[in-house]
Amino acid sequence: MNIEKNKKRKLKIYNCLIAIFGVVFIVSTFFLIKWFFLDPKHNEDIIDDIKKVYHDSSNENVNFNELRKINSDIIGWIRIENTPVDYPVLNSEDYLYKNSKKERSRYGSIFTDHTCIIEKDPQNIILHGHHMNNGSMFASICDFSNLTFYQANPVFTFDTIYERAKWKIISIFKTNTNPDHGKLFDYIISDFAGKKEDFLEYIYQVKVRSIINTPVDIADDDKILTLSTCSYEMKDFRTILVARKVRPNEDPGVDTASAVYNPKVLYPDAYYKRYGGSKPTVTSFKDALAAGEINWYKGEA
Repeated sequence: MNIEKNKKRKLKIYNCLIAIFGVVFIVSTFFLIKWFFLDPKHNEDIIDDIKKVYHDSSNENVNFNELRKINSDIIGWIRIENTPVDYPVLNSEDYLYKNSKKERSRYGSIFTDHTCIIEKDPQNIILHGHHMNNGSMFASICDFSNLTFYQANPVFTFDTIYERAKWKIISIFKTNTNPDHGKLFDYIISDFAGKKEDFLEYIYQVKVRSIINTPVDIADDDKILTLSTCSYEMKDFRTILVARKVRPNEDPGVDTASAVYNPKVLYPDAYYKRYGGSKPTVTSFKDALAAGEINWYKGEA
C-alpha cells in the first residue's frame, strides 16, 4: 500500500512539475516573441505611420502642423542618411520610455535634454536616444567612429518647428558617466550665456576628444547640436556626436578627403587601463590657440 501511495504521490508531483514547466515555457515563449518580434514590429509601425505624415506633404509648414496634431510635444525631425535615423524629436524627457504616441515603449523616442528650451534658441541643442540592439533609434551614431562611414555621411538634417537646417559633424567621442572611470566631462551644456570663451572652450574639449579630426571650422556664434546615446566599450559609457549648423549661404559640402583619425584622442582614464595607450596632454582653448595647435577656429581670439 505504501509503495502504491508513493507511486501516486510521485506521479502527482511529476504531473505538477510538467504543468509548471509547460506554463513557464508558454509564458517565456510569449515574452520572447513579444521582445524580438511584436515590440520591434509595433515600434516600426508607429514610426512608419508618423513618417508618412512628415514626408508625404509638399507643404513645408503642413508637415509639423500635422505632426503636432498627433502629439504637441513634437518639436523637430532628425534624419541621417544611410542610417535608420529618420525620427520625430520630442520636447520632453518623459519620452525616454514612450513612443511618439505616448505609449509605453522600451525603444522610447528621440528627445531633447531638459536643459534645452527650444523656444529660447539655445546655442547647443542636446538630443538623447536609446542604443537599440536592432540598430534603431540612436544606435547608428556609434558608426561615425569609423572614418569611412563619417566621410560618406558628414552632414545631416535636423529641422525644428522654427527652421529647417543642415548640420556638419565636428566631433564624435566617447565619454564616461561613472566617476570611477575618471573625471566627468560635462557635455550637457545648452547655453553659454553669451560668453564666447566658454563656448570655444567647450568646442576645444569636444574636439580633443574626437576620434576623427573633421575639416569643419567653428565661429564664435555658431549653433551646435549634440546627439547622445549609450555606448558599450565600458559600463555607462556614452557615444556623443556634435555638429554645427550650416551657416546662411554656406556650402553644405565637406571636404572629407582631408578628414583623418585623431592620433591623440582624449578618452576617459579607465579607457586607457582597459585598451592601452597613453593620455595626451590637454591644455585649454586659449593656450592651444596661442601654441598654434588649433586650425578649426574661424574668428578673433
